[in-house]
Amino acid sequence: MRRILIVDESDLLIRILTKDCFSEDIVRSCADGNSALNMLTRFHPEILLINMSLPYKDGLSVLREASYLPRQVIAFSYLTNPYVVKTLSLLGVQYILHMPTSGGVRQALRAIQCAQTSIRADLRQIVTEHLQRLGIPTNMDGYKMLTVGLPLFYTDPTQPLGKELYPAIACALGQGNEQTVERSIRQAITRGWECRNESVWEQYFTRNAGRQISCPTNKKFLTALVRRLQ
Repeated sequence: MRRILIVDESDLLIRILTKDCFSEDIVRSCADGNSALNMLTRFHPEILLINMSLPYKDGLSVLREASYLPRQVIAFSYLTNPYVVKTLSLLGVQYILHMPTSGGVRQALRAIQCAQTSIRADLRQIVTEHLQRLGIPTNMDGYKMLTVGLPLFYTDPTQPLGKELYPAIACALGQGNEQTVERSIRQAITRGWECRNESVWEQYFTRNAGRQISCPTNKKFLTALVRRLQ
C-alpha cells in the first residue's frame, strides 16, 4: 500500500479520488497549506496531489517551504503561465492537471511511472559505474543487491535501512531474506575496502579528524552513494 496525501478544499473530490484511484492505499487529506506542511512532515507520503489555490498558504508556498516532498507530485492548477509551469517543475512537480478528475489523475500516475522506470534504468547503470570504480567485486551477491538497493534507496530515501530496504531487495531479487541481504552487502563492501584504491575511496568517504578512513558501515556506504547520485 502506498501513502497518499491529497491537499484540496473539496471533500467531494477527495472522496472520488480515494475511491477511484487509491482504494487500496493509505490516504490522508487536508484542506489548507499550513496543514499540508504539517502532514508532509509527519506522514511522509509517497504521492502528493496538491491544489495550488489553498487557504492560508498557497500550493506554491507549500512546495517551496516543505522539508520533505515525495518524488511523485501532481499539482492541480488552472494557471497555464509558462513561468508558473517552469517554477512548479523546478519545485518537484511531475504533472500539472488543469481539471482534477479521476481519469486525469490515473493518466498522470501512469506518465510519472513510465518516466521513473526510465530514470531507474539510467540510475542502475550509473550505480554499477560507481560500484566498479570502488572495486566492489561483480561476482559477489552483495554487488547485485547493491545495484538493486541503491536505486530503491534513491527513489525513496525515507525508508529505513534494514526494516524496509533489505526486505525490498530480497523481494526484488527473489533471493534470501533481509539478514542474507544485509550480510551479503556487508561482505561485498568489506571486500572492496580490502582491495581499495585509497584515493578513490577518499573521494566518497571523508577522513575522520585527519585520520585514515575506516571501512564504512552499510548505512554509511549506501548514504554516501545516494548522495553522489543526487
